[in-house]
Formats: sequence, C-alpha cells, structure tokens
Amino acid sequence: MTHLSYSLYTSVQELPQEWDRLRKDEFLNLAYLTAQENALPKNMDVFYIAVYQLDKLVGKAIVQRVRVQGEEVYRNNPSSMKEELLNLLNINILCLGNLKLTGEHAYVYDENVDELEVLSLLKEALNEIRQISKKEKLPIQLMGIKDFYQDSKIRVEKIFKDYQAFTVQPNMVFEFRKEWKVFDDYLDAMRTKYRTRAKRAFKKSEGIVYRELNLEEILRWNNSIYQLYLNVLNNADFSLYQLPENYFVEMKKQMPNKFKLFGGFKQDSLVSFYSIIENNEQLEAGFLGYDAELQKENQLYLNLLYQMITYGIDFGFDSLDLSRTAMEIKSSVGAEPIETFGLLKHTNPWMNKVLKSIFSKFYQPEEWIQRSPFKDVDRSLSN
Repeated sequence: MTHLSYSLYTSVQELPQEWDRLRKDEFLNLAYLTAQENALPKNMDVFYIAVYQLDKLVGKAIVQRVRVQGEEVYRNNPSSMKEELLNLLNINILCLGNLKLTGEHAYVYDENVDELEVLSLLKEALNEIRQISKKEKLPIQLMGIKDFYQDSKIRVEKIFKDYQAFTVQPNMVFEFRKEWKVFDDYLDAMRTKYRTRAKRAFKKSEGIVYRELNLEEILRWNNSIYQLYLNVLNNADFSLYQLPENYFVEMKKQMPNKFKLFGGFKQDSLVSFYSIIENNEQLEAGFLGYDAELQKENQLYLNLLYQMITYGIDFGFDSLDLSRTAMEIKSSVGAEPIETFGLLKHTNPWMNKVLKSIFSKFYQPEEWIQRSPFKDVDRSLSN
C-alpha cells in the first residue's frame, strides 16, 4: 500500500483544484468553505488539510483556531464558580472539526484508504498547526476534535490516545418517514395532545407569513436578520463566537441552491427567520432568530421548527439535524437525541490530568425531559 502524505493550507484560494472530488459532505466542499472564510468570526482562523496518496487527493479536513476570552463566552451573568474560572478561558483553542456544526463534519476520506492512517496524518497536521501558532505568538492551550458518534469515537480514540473523551448535550435529529407526503401526514401520526399543541401554535402565529428570501432580499433585510440572530445569541449562556454581519449574505452568494433562508413577516416587519442547508439527503438547521418580545405570544420558535419539518417533507429529505440546544421542545416535535462525543487535550501536562474536572465545572448539562409526539412510540415519553 502506498503511504499517505498531507499538505496544509490557510485559505480556500490555495486549495487544490481536485478538492471537491470527494463530495461526501457539503460542509467540506469549496462553496461552503468559501462562504465561511468570507464571513469568519473575528476570533477565528481556519486551516485545511489535504491528504494525498501519491498525487491523488484521498482525504480532506478542516481545523479551526479560536481565540477565546472568558467574558465573551459567558454572556448571561455567569455563576460565581464560572467567574473564578474565567481567567482560564483566555486561551487559544485548536479544533479538528467545525464549531458551527453538530455532527461528523471534521473530515472525509476515500473508501479505498485506511481511516486509521488518515487519522494519524490528521494528528500530525494538528501538531504542526500548533507549532505554527506558537511561531505566530498564538500559543495553543487546548486541542480538540468534534463531533463523533459511538462507532467513530472508537476508531478516533485509537489514534488520539493522549486525548480525553467527553460528551455534551446530544444532537437532536428528526427522521422523516417515507409515508409522509405532506405536512398533514406528519400531524396525523401525532397523538391528539401534540396535534392540538401544533394547531394552537399555528393559530398563535396567524398573520405571520413565512417565505424564502433570495439574495437580493437577504441583502435588503440583512440588518433585521442580523439583529434577530443577535437576540437569540445574546440569550445563550455560552458561545465561543459571534457571526459577522455578512454571514447570511455570503452563504446565499456561495451556496445559492443549497442554502435557504426563510423570513417570518408580520405585516411589513421581519419578526423571525430560519436557515437550512441541504447536505445530500440530509437537512442541516442553520442559524435562526426571532423578535424576543413576540416569541411567547406568537410561539415563534416552535413555528420555526414546524416550518423546517414542512420543508423536509415537501422536498423528500431523510432527516433534519437540529443540533444540541432546546432538546425538550425539539423532542416534542419528534426529534430524537443521538449521543455525540469529542476529544480534548490540554497542552500543559498537569492541566491535562485535571482537564475532565475543570471541564465539568465549566459545563453543566441542561436537564430536560424527552418527549415523543407520535402514536406508535412508547407512551412513557409522551407526557
């Protein structure tokens, strides 16, 4: 077997012409990467890894470098415990994977090569980026890999033995059933309680019209879209980055047919929006936003979830990835939790020994109750 090699790149402009030969994941293709690079958060840099067998591209990966300041991470009055630890969060993080996504989007490889050999090269490349960062006076304190499901975790751990596995909130994934041809088929599959709840949500949102925005309209409404996004971001307890104002415009420019942004209009005002990205047979829920004052009255968030489900049914997708926030309400519309894992390593050997303990102080999982709206699923989950 021919041994593999790798090359590092710091810009999409440098990537080889054959980069998109491996098209298994839209989130590692040029269009998406170009949009991300054109709209990077101010505290983030990106590296790309190309894996070669002789001159043939057989693997590719993304690495993000994030400069983190504690006071920017915790937006909503952190606890006294977190306040004491904030100084530890003024660090530089190197992540194999994409911090903006949930799920396995760190790397892809040709099925004819050995994944473990690819992973060994990715580890080597990660260490090289660490040395580059040191020369740039951006020393790396924390190195991570995200996200993996159980089967992949076992393989990744074989190579990254000096990293520690951790788990956070599950990824919420909605599976579309083949028999659902229209949205009413989905409603018919629900128990009465959840169908009534859905219809009540629709009634509360009467007067709000949802429609897809083209590039010209996204440009016209961009300021409102961004403010609605900030409403949601600033309500979050924890966030490693803030999108720049041109993010949604760049996504539509680079992925005109794959990136969709829908606005919810009340009379002449934009009061909510959601975005989705088509990734082969899967839908990925992107960033969303809503008017905080109208959220409860009009049940905006719940209606955005139903809008995404409607789109998936109408266009015959297999699943909708809803990420790892607001698990309970997502389970109430039919999403199921899938446990995801990551790996972490502190570059200070002593700190690495106590990393799990420190991580547990920073991160407390949200308590939630799993629901299920469907008639044919265990009723114990339906309360």
